[in-house]
Amino acid sequence: MDKDFLGAGWKFPVRIDEDGSFSLSKHEEDIKEAIIIILKTIQGERFNHPDFGSGVYDYLFSPVNRSTISLIKEEIERSLKKYEHRIDIEEVNIQIEEAGKLLINIEYTIRSTNK
Repeated sequence: MDKDFLGAGWKFPVRIDEDGSFSLSKHEEDIKEAIIIILKTIQGERFNHPDFGSGVYDYLFSPVNRSTISLIKEEIERSLKKYEHRIDIEEVNIQIEEAGKLLINIEYTIRSTNK
């Protein structure tokens, strides 16, 4: 299967190879890193693209309850549907760990084309 349509981009976090070039992520790895970038970018953080990212950090000091978890889940789904067109989201699971820590698992399918 030709995976070129999945693309490639700078590795995240950015790294330099031994030959002085930027390390690249390709295909599935690029998608995984793009998801992390989308979710970790605070909306308004990018000057030329202020709506890029997610509002997940808006819930940082919110109470850990069903309502907050539902809002976070909706925000993750909304952000990924808007900015990562190479995937179909199957499910977003959020579990509460000790001390209110949230464990987020995103299950997705990579599309056979990016259209």
